[in-house]
Amino acid sequence: MDDGAHVVVHLESDGFLIERLAGPKGDGETLFRGSVDQAAEIAVAFLNGRPAQPDKVLDVFLAAVSELGSADAVRQAFTAATAAIDRP
Repeated sequence: MDDGAHVVVHLESDGFLIERLAGPKGDGETLFRGSVDQAAEIAVAFLNGRPAQPDKVLDVFLAAVSELGSADAVRQAFTAATAAIDRP
């Protein structure tokens, strides 16, 4: 990340996890955890409404995380995206 943090994105059977790894820039922490449904909807939102192929969701997330530049920006963007899709 631009701020020196190291961030890792995990896709898991029950959803996804974005973590900041421990290092000289701070302690490790979970930046965001989401369900499988949230992962699919967030990927669609990041692609401006175009559906993401299931095998490309990780690519979409990695591109988004890389563009955001800091761990705090990653947390804020994914939290905001989830809030937007979870509204009734």
